[in-house]
Amino acid sequence: MNGKRSAQRGEAERSPKNLARDLTRDRLLRALLVVVLVPCYARGIGSDSIGFGDETYWTAHGWKAAQLLFVRHDLEHPFWRYGRDARVLEKTELPFFMMPPTRVPKLGLLLIGSSVLVTGAPEPRPRPYDHFRSVAWNRAQGNLPPLETLRAARLPAAVFGVIGALFLYSLLRGLLAPGWAFAGALLFGLNPLIHWFSRLATTDVIASSFSIGAILFAVRACERPDRWAPVLLSGVLACAAVSSKLNAGILAPVLGAAFLIEAWLRRAPGLLLRAAVSAGLAAFLFVALNPTLYDDPLGGTLSMLRVGSEFGELKLMASIVVLDSVASRVQAACDVLLGGAGMLASHVGAPVDHVLLPLGLVLLAVRARTLPAARVSLLWLIAALAAVSLWTPMRFERYYIPAIAPIAVAECLALAFLAGLAVRGGSRALRSSRGDAPSSG
Repeated sequence: MNGKRSAQRGEAERSPKNLARDLTRDRLLRALLVVVLVPCYARGIGSDSIGFGDETYWTAHGWKAAQLLFVRHDLEHPFWRYGRDARVLEKTELPFFMMPPTRVPKLGLLLIGSSVLVTGAPEPRPRPYDHFRSVAWNRAQGNLPPLETLRAARLPAAVFGVIGALFLYSLLRGLLAPGWAFAGALLFGLNPLIHWFSRLATTDVIASSFSIGAILFAVRACERPDRWAPVLLSGVLACAAVSSKLNAGILAPVLGAAFLIEAWLRRAPGLLLRAAVSAGLAAFLFVALNPTLYDDPLGGTLSMLRVGSEFGELKLMASIVVLDSVASRVQAACDVLLGGAGMLASHVGAPVDHVLLPLGLVLLAVRARTLPAARVSLLWLIAALAAVSLWTPMRFERYYIPAIAPIAVAECLALAFLAGLAVRGGSRALRSSRGDAPSSG
């Protein structure tokens, strides 16, 4: 008995050292993530080698939004309200055929535009990009922003690409050891779609990173339902995600279901009160971050949610694959998420993601019985897969970005499980071989 108590005391004495060692290891692995990803995202960020036509829209509109809001403090400008009326388009000096600013969330635009303003890059000229022509042709015609402006406009996506990987590392640490969490975050950061759009002046990766942060703090809130900070931070980051890209709206049912389930399991109705306050704060911030909603918050929000009509012109482009049935949308999602942008398939060239994703889904379901991190991640994965498989009207690969992070969580869990099986099998085989050997005694 005394020996057992001594062992317990020794374990208790070692635990602070183990905790300090784990914290140090986490810091080192996070720093290593930054060291690896920053050069990857910086490559080509100031050139046309990674050109993307929609950057002309985001750069010009982002600069205009930031200039009107932060420099001129002009909330009455037609920019904040125009639709497709050509006369109003002329007044805004932004004659694009794409979605008008009244239909676009503003936080991502403001981040892109603020980066251009703060760095002192030249003002982008509002010229429409000809998607039927090459990047070089558009550059020669003056349809692209100056390279210095393009570099500044791309910087927010690169920064948030790194932040998203760091958020995902912290999320994975609730399910896996540090080494596996690092591997999952690195594979996510180097995923072809994340890597590509972390170097472009678009809002997809920005919204994705805010979404991962919202899920991370939702897990923290479920682990400590008596605290206010995680719930409020989850709501604020969810608002930031939706304020950057509307498809991040899948977070609303995920967070709502997660908090309801946790409150029921823990008999903690206080969590629902905190969640309601967080939702109210998120709704307020969503309107506050979007001057186009000031006159009519509800009507403006509903107008933003009525997506689809803005694709009319784009369907005329021969390069666009229209997905007009559930079967075609599911097939496209499988092709992108498990093929070209698969977490491992994109690197090893083998269809391993077709096995890892279902296995990870099962493992999350099993762990969901005891771990809040698994419960929230499972809800997130199901909602993301359903959204990108059922809603996506055209095969724009960036529309599948919301599902990449939850898939990375599931597949990394599956990889760790399979590696554990392999190690245990090898250990048993080694013990068996030793047992079969003649005894020297």
